[in-house]
Amino acid sequence: MIKISNECNTLSKLEALENGDFDVVTMQATNQAMDLITDANSSGKLTGRIYGGKLLDGDYYHYIGMNADQVCVDNKPDSTRSKNMRKAFSILFSCNRSNMIELSQKGAAQIDYPASQISWSVPQPEDEEYKQAYSEDVDGNGIYNSNMSVEEREAAACKAALGYLRKAGFKTKSGKITAFPENTGKKYTIYIPDDTQEQGMLTIARNAQKLFKQIGIKLVLKEHCSLARLTKHLKQGKAQIWCGKEETSVSGDMYRMYHSRQKKNKTAGSRNYLHIKDSDLDEFVKMPRKTRDILVSVIVPKKVKAVVYLSQRNQSTDFPVLTCAVAKREEGYVAAVGDDSEILNSF
Repeated sequence: MIKISNECNTLSKLEALENGDFDVVTMQATNQAMDLITDANSSGKLTGRIYGGKLLDGDYYHYIGMNADQVCVDNKPDSTRSKNMRKAFSILFSCNRSNMIELSQKGAAQIDYPASQISWSVPQPEDEEYKQAYSEDVDGNGIYNSNMSVEEREAAACKAALGYLRKAGFKTKSGKITAFPENTGKKYTIYIPDDTQEQGMLTIARNAQKLFKQIGIKLVLKEHCSLARLTKHLKQGKAQIWCGKEETSVSGDMYRMYHSRQKKNKTAGSRNYLHIKDSDLDEFVKMPRKTRDILVSVIVPKKVKAVVYLSQRNQSTDFPVLTCAVAKREEGYVAAVGDDSEILNSF
Protein backbone atom coordinates (compact mmCIF):
# COMPACT_ATOMS: atom_id res chain seq x y z
CA MET A 1 0.00 0.00 0.00
CA ILE A 2 1.29 3.49 -0.85
CA LYS A 3 0.58 6.24 1.65
CA ILE A 4 0.70 9.84 0.39
CA SER A 5 0.94 12.85 2.69
CA ASN A 6 0.52 16.56 2.00
CA GLU A 7 -0.06 17.55 5.62
CA CYS A 8 2.45 19.06 8.14
CA ASN A 9 5.64 21.04 7.48
CA THR A 10 8.64 20.21 5.30
CA LEU A 11 10.91 18.91 8.07
CA SER A 12 8.17 16.67 9.50
CA LYS A 13 7.45 15.24 6.06
CA LEU A 14 11.10 14.36 5.47
CA GLU A 15 11.39 12.76 8.92
CA ALA A 16 8.27 10.71 8.20
CA LEU A 17 9.86 9.46 4.98
CA GLU A 18 13.05 8.41 6.77
CA ASN A 19 11.07 6.65 9.51
CA GLY A 20 8.95 4.79 6.98
CA ASP A 21 5.73 6.42 8.15
CA PHE A 22 5.03 7.60 4.59
CA ASP A 23 6.13 6.46 1.18
CA VAL A 24 5.41 9.66 -0.75
CA VAL A 25 5.08 13.28 0.35
CA THR A 26 4.43 16.50 -1.56
CA MET A 27 5.87 19.88 -0.65
CA GLN A 28 6.69 23.31 -2.01
CA ALA A 29 10.16 23.45 -3.55
CA THR A 30 11.47 26.15 -1.20
CA ASN A 31 15.18 26.79 -0.73
CA GLN A 32 14.93 25.16 2.72
CA ALA A 33 13.36 21.99 1.30
CA MET A 34 15.88 21.78 -1.54
CA ASP A 35 18.82 22.21 0.86
CA LEU A 36 17.52 19.58 3.30
CA ILE A 37 17.06 17.00 0.56
CA THR A 38 20.33 17.60 -1.32
CA ASP A 39 22.37 17.75 1.91
CA ALA A 40 20.89 14.47 3.16
CA ASN A 41 21.65 12.80 -0.17
CA SER A 42 25.28 14.00 0.04
CA SER A 43 25.21 14.45 -3.71
CA GLY A 44 23.84 17.92 -4.25
CA LYS A 45 20.94 16.30 -6.10
CA LEU A 46 17.27 15.68 -5.32
CA THR A 47 17.69 11.94 -5.86
CA GLY A 48 20.34 10.12 -3.83
CA ARG A 49 20.99 7.66 -1.04
CA ILE A 50 18.21 8.98 1.25
CA TYR A 51 15.55 10.63 -0.86
CA GLY A 52 14.26 10.41 -4.39
CA GLY A 53 12.75 13.72 -5.47
CA LYS A 54 11.26 15.22 -8.62
CA LEU A 55 10.36 18.81 -9.45
CA LEU A 56 6.91 19.32 -10.98
CA ASP A 57 5.62 22.40 -12.80
CA GLY A 58 3.38 24.57 -10.64
CA ASP A 59 0.01 26.04 -11.60
CA TYR A 60 1.33 29.60 -11.36
CA TYR A 61 4.15 31.81 -12.60
CA HIS A 62 5.74 35.13 -11.67
CA TYR A 63 6.04 37.98 -14.12
CA ILE A 64 6.83 41.69 -14.52
CA GLY A 65 3.92 43.70 -15.89
CA MET A 66 3.72 47.19 -17.37
CA ASN A 67 0.64 49.41 -17.59
CA ALA A 68 0.55 50.56 -21.23
CA ASP A 69 -1.30 53.75 -20.24
CA GLN A 70 1.44 54.65 -17.75
CA VAL A 71 4.52 53.48 -19.68
CA CYS A 72 4.16 55.13 -23.07
CA VAL A 73 5.42 57.88 -25.38
CA ASP A 74 3.53 61.19 -25.68
CA ASN A 75 0.48 59.79 -23.85
CA LYS A 76 -0.26 57.41 -26.75
CA PRO A 77 -0.12 53.90 -25.25
CA ASP A 78 -1.06 52.03 -28.44
CA SER A 79 1.41 53.74 -30.76
CA THR A 80 4.36 51.93 -32.34
CA ARG A 81 6.74 54.27 -30.51
CA SER A 82 5.20 53.32 -27.16
CA LYS A 83 5.47 49.62 -27.97
CA ASN A 84 9.14 50.07 -28.86
CA MET A 85 9.72 51.83 -25.56
CA ARG A 86 8.14 48.96 -23.59
CA LYS A 87 10.20 46.43 -25.59
CA ALA A 88 13.34 48.32 -24.55
CA PHE A 89 12.30 48.14 -20.89
CA SER A 90 11.49 44.43 -21.23
CA ILE A 91 14.96 43.69 -22.63
CA LEU A 92 16.56 45.31 -19.58
CA PHE A 93 14.30 43.41 -17.17
CA SER A 94 14.86 40.05 -18.86
CA CYS A 95 18.64 40.32 -19.20
CA ASN A 96 20.35 37.58 -17.15
CA ARG A 97 17.05 36.64 -15.48
CA SER A 98 17.99 32.95 -15.45
CA ASN A 99 21.04 33.80 -13.32
CA MET A 100 18.98 36.04 -11.03
CA ILE A 101 16.28 33.39 -10.52
CA GLU A 102 18.80 30.66 -9.70
CA LEU A 103 20.51 32.89 -7.13
CA SER A 104 17.19 33.51 -5.34
CA GLN A 105 15.11 30.36 -5.81
CA LYS A 106 16.68 26.96 -6.42
CA GLY A 107 14.92 24.80 -8.94
CA ALA A 108 12.84 27.63 -10.38
CA ALA A 109 12.38 27.53 -14.16
CA GLN A 110 12.54 30.41 -16.60
CA ILE A 111 9.57 30.68 -18.95
CA ASP A 112 9.32 32.79 -22.10
CA TYR A 113 5.54 32.78 -22.57
CA PRO A 114 2.79 34.04 -20.21
CA ALA A 115 1.50 30.77 -18.80
CA SER A 116 2.70 27.95 -16.57
CA GLN A 117 4.34 24.96 -18.23
CA ILE A 118 1.33 22.83 -17.22
CA SER A 119 -0.74 24.46 -19.97
CA TRP A 120 -0.96 22.78 -23.38
CA SER A 121 -0.84 26.25 -24.96
CA VAL A 122 2.74 26.99 -23.88
CA PRO A 123 5.36 26.50 -26.63
CA GLN A 124 8.24 24.21 -25.68
CA PRO A 125 11.97 24.77 -26.39
CA GLU A 126 11.98 21.87 -28.85
CA ASP A 127 9.23 23.52 -30.95
CA GLU A 128 10.42 24.89 -34.29
CA GLU A 129 9.19 28.46 -33.75
CA TYR A 130 10.19 28.73 -30.07
CA LYS A 131 12.06 31.93 -29.21
CA GLN A 132 13.53 33.26 -26.00
CA ALA A 133 11.59 36.32 -24.92
CA TYR A 134 13.13 39.72 -25.75
CA SER A 135 16.26 38.25 -27.31
CA GLU A 136 16.18 40.15 -30.63
CA ASP A 137 17.19 43.73 -31.39
CA VAL A 138 15.15 46.25 -33.37
CA ASP A 139 16.49 44.81 -36.66
CA GLY A 140 15.57 41.24 -35.76
CA ASN A 141 19.10 40.12 -34.95
CA GLY A 142 19.93 38.04 -31.88
CA ILE A 143 21.13 40.09 -28.90
CA TYR A 144 23.08 37.36 -27.09
CA ASN A 145 25.24 34.34 -27.78
CA SER A 146 25.98 31.35 -25.57
CA ASN A 147 29.59 32.43 -24.89
CA MET A 148 28.72 35.81 -23.33
CA SER A 149 29.54 36.55 -19.70
CA VAL A 150 27.03 38.26 -17.41
CA GLU A 151 28.70 41.63 -18.02
CA GLU A 152 28.72 41.12 -21.79
CA ARG A 153 25.02 40.24 -21.78
CA GLU A 154 24.26 43.40 -19.82
CA ALA A 155 26.20 45.53 -22.30
CA ALA A 156 24.41 43.85 -25.21
CA ALA A 157 21.02 44.38 -23.54
CA CYS A 158 21.68 48.10 -23.03
CA LYS A 159 22.75 48.48 -26.66
CA ALA A 160 19.62 46.69 -27.92
CA ALA A 161 17.37 48.69 -25.58
CA LEU A 162 18.80 51.96 -26.88
CA GLY A 163 18.05 50.79 -30.42
CA TYR A 164 14.36 50.37 -29.56
CA LEU A 165 14.33 53.69 -27.69
CA ARG A 166 15.66 55.51 -30.74
CA LYS A 167 12.75 54.03 -32.70
CA ALA A 168 10.51 55.34 -29.92
CA GLY A 169 11.74 58.90 -30.45
CA PHE A 170 14.51 59.12 -27.86
CA LYS A 171 17.83 60.79 -28.68
CA THR A 172 20.97 58.92 -27.63
CA LYS A 173 24.72 59.41 -27.70
CA SER A 174 27.59 57.25 -26.42
CA GLY A 175 25.25 54.73 -24.79
CA LYS A 176 23.13 57.34 -22.97
CA ILE A 177 19.77 59.02 -23.54
CA THR A 178 20.30 62.70 -24.29
CA ALA A 179 16.69 63.75 -24.96
CA PHE A 180 13.25 62.32 -24.20
CA PRO A 181 10.17 62.59 -26.46
CA GLU A 182 7.47 65.06 -25.42
CA ASN A 183 5.14 63.99 -22.60
CA THR A 184 7.31 61.00 -21.75
CA GLY A 185 8.45 60.20 -18.22
CA LYS A 186 12.07 60.08 -17.12
CA LYS A 187 11.33 58.11 -13.94
CA TYR A 188 9.35 54.89 -13.43
CA THR A 189 8.33 52.91 -10.35
CA ILE A 190 8.18 49.12 -9.97
CA TYR A 191 6.23 47.51 -7.10
CA ILE A 192 7.67 44.32 -5.62
CA PRO A 193 5.34 42.63 -3.08
CA ASP A 194 6.79 40.22 -0.53
CA ASP A 195 5.30 37.09 -2.11
CA THR A 196 7.33 37.62 -5.29
CA GLN A 197 10.66 38.56 -3.72
CA GLU A 198 11.70 35.01 -2.81
CA GLN A 199 11.18 33.94 -6.42
CA GLY A 200 14.00 36.11 -7.73
CA MET A 201 11.87 39.09 -8.73
CA LEU A 202 13.63 41.49 -6.35
CA THR A 203 17.03 40.42 -7.68
CA ILE A 204 15.82 40.90 -11.26
CA ALA A 205 14.41 44.35 -10.44
CA ARG A 206 17.62 45.48 -8.75
CA ASN A 207 19.69 44.31 -11.71
CA ALA A 208 17.36 46.15 -14.09
CA GLN A 209 17.60 49.31 -11.96
CA LYS A 210 21.35 49.33 -12.57
CA LEU A 211 20.88 48.94 -16.34
CA PHE A 212 18.18 51.63 -16.49
CA LYS A 213 20.57 54.01 -14.73
CA GLN A 214 23.35 53.23 -17.22
CA ILE A 215 21.26 54.43 -20.15
CA GLY A 216 19.79 57.45 -18.33
CA ILE A 217 16.39 56.40 -16.90
CA LYS A 218 15.55 56.31 -13.20
CA LEU A 219 13.82 53.15 -11.94
CA VAL A 220 12.44 53.39 -8.39
CA LEU A 221 11.95 50.12 -6.48
CA LYS A 222 9.02 49.86 -4.05
CA GLU A 223 10.25 46.88 -2.05
CA HIS A 224 8.14 45.01 0.53
CA CYS A 225 4.93 46.69 -0.60
CA SER A 226 1.80 44.89 0.54
CA LEU A 227 -0.19 42.87 -1.97
CA ALA A 228 -3.32 44.78 -0.94
CA ARG A 229 -1.66 48.10 -1.76
CA LEU A 230 -0.42 46.85 -5.11
CA THR A 231 -3.85 45.43 -5.99
CA LYS A 232 -5.45 48.78 -5.18
CA HIS A 233 -3.03 50.61 -7.48
CA LEU A 234 -3.61 48.02 -10.22
CA LYS A 235 -7.37 48.36 -10.05
CA GLN A 236 -7.05 52.15 -10.15
CA GLY A 237 -4.67 51.93 -13.11
CA LYS A 238 -1.97 53.85 -11.24
CA ALA A 239 0.78 51.22 -11.02
CA GLN A 240 3.36 51.70 -13.77
CA ILE A 241 5.39 48.49 -13.42
CA TRP A 242 4.98 45.63 -10.95
CA CYS A 243 6.06 42.11 -10.08
CA GLY A 244 3.08 39.78 -10.01
CA LYS A 245 2.04 36.20 -9.49
CA GLU A 246 -0.51 34.66 -11.82
CA GLU A 247 -2.33 31.35 -11.51
CA THR A 248 -2.87 29.45 -14.71
CA SER A 249 -4.88 26.48 -15.87
CA VAL A 250 -4.24 23.58 -18.20
CA SER A 251 -6.57 25.18 -20.75
CA GLY A 252 -4.36 28.28 -21.03
CA ASP A 253 -7.26 30.76 -21.33
CA MET A 254 -5.70 34.25 -21.58
CA TYR A 255 -8.85 36.24 -22.36
CA ARG A 256 -9.35 37.61 -18.86
CA MET A 257 -5.81 38.97 -18.69
CA TYR A 258 -5.24 40.41 -22.15
CA HIS A 259 -8.49 41.25 -23.93
CA SER A 260 -9.09 45.00 -24.30
CA ARG A 261 -12.63 44.83 -22.87
CA GLN A 262 -11.34 43.44 -19.60
CA LYS A 263 -10.17 46.91 -18.53
CA LYS A 264 -13.81 47.77 -17.85
CA ASN A 265 -14.93 44.33 -16.66
CA LYS A 266 -15.64 44.28 -12.91
CA THR A 267 -16.27 40.52 -12.74
CA ALA A 268 -14.17 38.76 -10.09
CA GLY A 269 -11.01 37.32 -11.62
CA SER A 270 -11.35 39.38 -14.80
CA ARG A 271 -8.94 42.23 -15.47
CA ASN A 272 -6.47 43.66 -17.91
CA TYR A 273 -4.05 45.42 -15.60
CA LEU A 274 -1.67 45.75 -18.54
CA HIS A 275 -4.18 48.04 -20.29
CA ILE A 276 -3.32 46.49 -23.62
CA LYS A 277 -5.53 47.48 -26.55
CA ASP A 278 -4.66 45.45 -29.62
CA SER A 279 -7.25 44.12 -32.09
CA ASP A 280 -4.99 41.31 -33.32
CA LEU A 281 -4.32 40.13 -29.78
CA ASP A 282 -8.05 40.37 -28.97
CA GLU A 283 -8.86 38.00 -31.82
CA PHE A 284 -6.11 35.59 -30.78
CA VAL A 285 -7.19 35.30 -27.13
CA LYS A 286 -10.83 34.85 -28.18
CA MET A 287 -10.04 31.80 -30.31
CA PRO A 288 -10.28 29.19 -27.50
CA ARG A 289 -13.67 30.64 -26.53
CA LYS A 290 -15.05 30.52 -30.05
CA THR A 291 -13.72 27.07 -30.97
CA ARG A 292 -16.10 24.30 -29.99
CA ASP A 293 -14.34 21.02 -30.70
CA ILE A 294 -16.15 18.53 -28.47
CA LEU A 295 -15.53 14.79 -28.17
CA VAL A 296 -18.91 13.15 -28.77
CA SER A 297 -18.03 9.47 -29.02
CA VAL A 298 -15.27 6.89 -28.54
CA ILE A 299 -15.15 3.62 -30.50
CA VAL A 300 -14.01 0.74 -28.28
CA PRO A 301 -12.71 -2.51 -29.90
CA LYS A 302 -15.16 -5.43 -29.69
CA LYS A 303 -12.72 -7.50 -27.69
CA VAL A 304 -13.08 -5.06 -24.80
CA LYS A 305 -15.99 -6.24 -22.62
CA ALA A 306 -16.23 -3.24 -20.27
CA VAL A 307 -14.49 0.09 -19.76
CA VAL A 308 -14.31 2.60 -16.90
CA TYR A 309 -12.75 6.04 -17.44
CA LEU A 310 -12.20 8.65 -14.72
CA SER A 311 -10.47 12.05 -14.80
CA GLN A 312 -9.40 14.71 -12.31
CA ARG A 313 -9.81 18.39 -13.25
CA ASN A 314 -8.75 21.49 -11.32
CA GLN A 315 -12.02 23.08 -12.41
CA SER A 316 -15.00 21.69 -14.29
CA THR A 317 -14.28 23.55 -17.54
CA ASP A 318 -10.57 22.69 -17.60
CA PHE A 319 -8.65 19.93 -19.31
CA PRO A 320 -7.99 16.90 -17.07
CA VAL A 321 -4.70 16.90 -15.18
CA LEU A 322 -4.90 13.16 -14.42
CA THR A 323 -6.80 10.41 -16.20
CA CYS A 324 -7.30 6.73 -15.48
CA ALA A 325 -8.98 3.97 -17.49
CA VAL A 326 -9.57 0.28 -16.73
CA ALA A 327 -10.78 -2.19 -19.35
CA LYS A 328 -11.92 -5.79 -19.02
CA ARG A 329 -10.64 -7.87 -21.90
CA GLU A 330 -10.72 -11.60 -22.70
CA GLU A 331 -7.17 -12.10 -21.43
CA GLY A 332 -7.73 -10.07 -18.25
CA TYR A 333 -7.83 -6.47 -17.03
CA VAL A 334 -5.82 -3.58 -18.50
CA ALA A 335 -5.27 -0.27 -16.70
CA ALA A 336 -3.68 2.97 -17.87
CA VAL A 337 -2.90 6.16 -15.97
CA GLY A 338 -1.71 9.36 -17.66
CA ASP A 339 -2.89 11.61 -20.46
CA ASP A 340 -5.46 10.65 -23.07
CA SER A 341 -2.87 9.62 -25.68
CA GLU A 342 -1.28 7.14 -23.27
CA ILE A 343 -4.66 5.66 -22.42
CA LEU A 344 -5.75 5.25 -26.06
CA ASN A 345 -2.44 3.58 -26.92
CA SER A 346 -3.02 1.04 -24.14
CA PHE A 347 -6.21 -0.38 -25.61
